[in-house]
Amino acid sequence: MLCVYAIAPLLNDFFALQFRLSPRLTLIPTAAVFFCTAFSGHLGRALKVPLGRWWLALIVLMIAATPFSFWPGGSTAMLQDYVPRRYVLLFCICALQVTLGQQIRFAYVNILSTALILFLCLRYGTVSDSDGRFFILESLFFDNSNDLAIGLLCAATSVLFVFFARGFLLKIIAGSEIVLCLFYILKTGSRGTFIAVLVAAMVAMMFAKKRLLLMLLVPALLIGLIAIAPSQTLKRLVSIVADPEAQVAAGTAGGDVESQLQRQDLLKMSLKLTITHPILGVGPGMFDNFVQQRAKQAGTHIASLNTHNSYTQISSECGIPALICYVATLVLTIKINYRIYRALVKKQGQVDGRITGIAFSGFIGCIAFVVAGFFHHIAYGGYQPLLAGEAIALWLATRPILESPRPSPRG
Repeated sequence: MLCVYAIAPLLNDFFALQFRLSPRLTLIPTAAVFFCTAFSGHLGRALKVPLGRWWLALIVLMIAATPFSFWPGGSTAMLQDYVPRRYVLLFCICALQVTLGQQIRFAYVNILSTALILFLCLRYGTVSDSDGRFFILESLFFDNSNDLAIGLLCAATSVLFVFFARGFLLKIIAGSEIVLCLFYILKTGSRGTFIAVLVAAMVAMMFAKKRLLLMLLVPALLIGLIAIAPSQTLKRLVSIVADPEAQVAAGTAGGDVESQLQRQDLLKMSLKLTITHPILGVGPGMFDNFVQQRAKQAGTHIASLNTHNSYTQISSECGIPALICYVATLVLTIKINYRIYRALVKKQGQVDGRITGIAFSGFIGCIAFVVAGFFHHIAYGGYQPLLAGEAIALWLATRPILESPRPSPRG
């Protein structure tokens, strides 16, 4: 049911786009996952490690901030949507993925999920007439270029484990999926995600076992994809200027420069709200409502937008203590995956290579997510609880292997 739950939203999206109906395919697997989690006997398994406890502290602070929110009803509605659909995913994964075999089966589902996203791009993707950016029109999840780019990035990193497994055909499939994901990311023109791709690629080249091969392949691949990407998209990707205000004042700024200036203003605004509301913020999900109300009182009009930064999204809406919990979960997710990966590399030949690959995928995936979070407001999405839940489940499942002594060499 957990595997079905992982792909059901994408199937919903397909039916909505193809037949203009939403069959709500997530209802049954969601109910089944909750039922299995409740009666699994492992409901509190995630709390055995600090990462799970930091994640619990985050929601406690969000709930505490709600009564003091700028609009308590709005924050309550946001949490009612966020908690059952995304937040609890960490606890469900930890409760249901107990064995390494379950970890491997769930990892293979990522190959199918990635294929579904790429099919949606191929079949329903379109280019905006205004700025030339690629997106999926009327999609439930990817009708925004930035959201699509984030989804493609997380999908691409999730299939990296295949390269640690046996089987040439699966490696060809996963490699093709990664190339197509990168191609569509470039087409979205998402500058923040493009930077996250570059950082993730550099980290992968630094820590992968076959780093010399990657140092030859990755730059060549990126250069090849950039060469075939639309010129308008490439112009946007490199159009980061030092003084956007001057270009706007001179009337020479394009939409990409105006977007950069707008994001800088939103960042300053979210930092200001963090300073003026440091303990509980303005309320979960209330940044835009608060800013709009202040603008209305001042007799001005501003576009309805969010922070475009996950960290100031949490700090301005939920307070600095919540930000500390949020960052702690990201740091610990990276740390756990890295420790598992390095430990299993030393035990090469004693463990299934796919387990080592899953740790590597989680490590690179979280690095990419952390970087992307500086440019997108994705703090309430489902990617972080998925990455963190997988990390905890993998850590608990591999502890007997990690704690076992290495066999002494013969001689």
